[in-house]
Amino acid sequence: TEIYTLSLHDALPIFDYGKYGTLIPPNDTDQLSKEISNYIANPSKYKQLQKDARSFALSNFTLESNIDKFIAQFSSISKEKK
Repeated sequence: TEIYTLSLHDALPIFDYGKYGTLIPPNDTDQLSKEISNYIANPSKYKQLQKDARSFALSNFTLESNIDKFIAQFSSISKEKK
């Protein structure tokens, strides 16, 4: 599954500057249409993007990794308050 999102705040580094998906400016239907057409015209690029996005998501957004990040964040906050 490829990733489409609005280009808000800090999403660009998460997408590795286009490696895992396409960032579309808010309300830019022309850009959205262009990107969808590009993937239709380039199925091999689309398939590689799907593989890369899935691999990235499975590596970075598992329940275990989110729990670890959550605990690390709370530990950091706790240390700062001491």
